[in-house]
Amino acid sequence: MTEVVSESLDAGFDISVRTMEPNPSIPGLQSAAWARSGNKVLLIGGRKTGFHGLSGLDTIFNSRLANKSIYVLDMSTWTSTELKLNPKDQSMLQFFSSNMEFFQDKDTLYIVGGYGTTKITGSRSDFTFDKMLAINVPLMISQVESQGDPQKAILYTIQSPFVQVSGGELIKQAGTFYLMFGQNYAGAYTINKTGNYTEAIRVFKVIGGKLADTASIRNSELHRRDLNVVVIPQKSGSFFATFGGVFTAAGNGFDQPIYITPAGLSTSYRIDTLHQLTSQYNCARVVIYDQATDKTTVALMGGIGRFQYHVDSAYWEDGDDGALLPFVKTITQMQYVQGNMAQRVQIPPGSPELPALLGANAIFLANPDFSFSDGTIDYAKIKGNLTTIIGYLYGGIQSPSPSSNDVNPSSVNNQMYEVILTKK
Repeated sequence: MTEVVSESLDAGFDISVRTMEPNPSIPGLQSAAWARSGNKVLLIGGRKTGFHGLSGLDTIFNSRLANKSIYVLDMSTWTSTELKLNPKDQSMLQFFSSNMEFFQDKDTLYIVGGYGTTKITGSRSDFTFDKMLAINVPLMISQVESQGDPQKAILYTIQSPFVQVSGGELIKQAGTFYLMFGQNYAGAYTINKTGNYTEAIRVFKVIGGKLADTASIRNSELHRRDLNVVVIPQKSGSFFATFGGVFTAAGNGFDQPIYITPAGLSTSYRIDTLHQLTSQYNCARVVIYDQATDKTTVALMGGIGRFQYHVDSAYWEDGDDGALLPFVKTITQMQYVQGNMAQRVQIPPGSPELPALLGANAIFLANPDFSFSDGTIDYAKIKGNLTTIIGYLYGGIQSPSPSSNDVNPSSVNNQMYEVILTKK
């Protein structure tokens, strides 16, 4: 075991979760694309099972466990509506994929790539999609609730190898798209095969239903996938912060954040010297902005990470019984203020952690009473010293142990959790 000391700071609050009672009867999904219109959440793609596993090749990314429905989750009643898609409709196969890049801009959800199958008879995922879809969110919600035709909500489709990516992140800002990191995995998944990492920030616009002004900022330093990229709001202008990602040459997670300054064809980036302790894999994340102090805090909620904390020994362990990246319970606050990023890992018993090994490929749904329109929590709206439910943790993977296996397999999380901010 290795003792690790985190860079500490006084964030002024803790983030915790507690189970919602009673637990709403909603579908459990992981690695899904999603968007929101009012109190209704649109859910597309992803999988209905846990971690894909590394053995039993006939079951890894089995199409039987892909989500082949579109769901609408009503947060005002905590009920859901399901529209089952036709699995024999070739035009809908991208909707059955996982790890798509996606971004919501007002009423439009953009979906890019994803790993799935191009054959209606395919038993396993074997292809990274090369299409970008633009979806009208309110109209798609209406089609789901009326059991209508989802094709009516698709505004346009663009096909290009430039968007053939899975496991990256997509952000649109000032009319320009930034498709960051990820990979193009060809063929059925096997542990002896690596996908083609983009190692790039791909920049483009959509003009007249076609890609335009395309450019790639490429560097081997950008060799990452399955990570967290968030917008860091600042008075001087927002930028993108990248946390984690896999895999290093040693098969581990990346621990140095990358900061991207979006400027179209002149986009630049820099790598921080800070070392992120844990949560290197894509997980539920909460962005909290305090306009008064121009401070942005990103809470990374569990997931998968290099170091895990053991409460009984008060030690951090590097990996778990040979597994380099175990499931973790930790909640990490990455705080940006006055030009610097620092981290605070909430360590029990002084600060809470997750009640289970949760968070990987999960979704944070912001409480609209305390958030901006993009889902960022507005710290100014949180009054007093009482605990505040700022949102909800939905879906993702749950594991019974830090290293799941065939004996103790992980599963999809079917429990909804309230996410709470408690001022100190």
